[in-house]
Amino acid sequence: MIRSSLQSVNKSRLYFGVLKRFRLGACIDRRDDCRPELMQYQKDSVAGVRKWFVKCVNHVYANRHIETHEFFTVPSKVDVDYLFNMFQNRTPEFASPICNVVEPRNARIKKCGIEHPTGQGSMKQHKTCSVTFDVVIPANLEHNPYAVLIMFGTHNHIPPPPHVTRMQQLQDIKNVLHPILTPQLTRAQFLNSTQLAAFLHLKGYQSIEDFSITFANKNRLDRIITKEKLIMFPYGTGVGGVMYQQRQKDQFPESVNLIKSR
Repeated sequence: MIRSSLQSVNKSRLYFGVLKRFRLGACIDRRDDCRPELMQYQKDSVAGVRKWFVKCVNHVYANRHIETHEFFTVPSKVDVDYLFNMFQNRTPEFASPICNVVEPRNARIKKCGIEHPTGQGSMKQHKTCSVTFDVVIPANLEHNPYAVLIMFGTHNHIPPPPHVTRMQQLQDIKNVLHPILTPQLTRAQFLNSTQLAAFLHLKGYQSIEDFSITFANKNRLDRIITKEKLIMFPYGTGVGGVMYQQRQKDQFPESVNLIKSR
């Protein structure tokens, strides 16, 4: 996907997130006609800016303290003009309408994970590719250290995206992760961390997918975080974990105030 499309996707995330929330039942007192709408406050804020908000059409602002229908203020960093266009036209300005999500045949996911205007798309399994390969290997590899790969037929699928993260990119993510890693850290907390945002901004990327398309599969981040937790906190958060951390970090007993019971 070209960069302009990626920028449109990033700007559309709030819109698609709102659609998903309403599809899953954002309102406590849910009705069949519940749907989101974008509106602007009638008065300026303390900063002198008139903010925007998203609410359910059944939300009554006068009863906002006891209201059971969805309401929230749009964050200031959101491109309101683009968001307004989304709510008016109901379609994003993508340069390409194609969804490029490709998974292995043994993947268990049922949906593509991308919030399209009509919702997430269903994953379809293609038939086995009819292409066959022949490998010609020399009888004496010492004298002829080469092999020839010959392909017969035409592929019936698009090339899959890269699934192996480059070592330097993987190490960069670990370097961002380690200072904030705790036994309780989740994938969502890492993705929303200021440390990751600062790293991506420094590198000139808007999202972690821009940094490496392999991270479009968020399960990969789960595996990285879990593995680093096992390395840094092998004994968990119990007494064993505290003793392990003490042995690793606190090598100067004289700096510790000991409380002895009589």
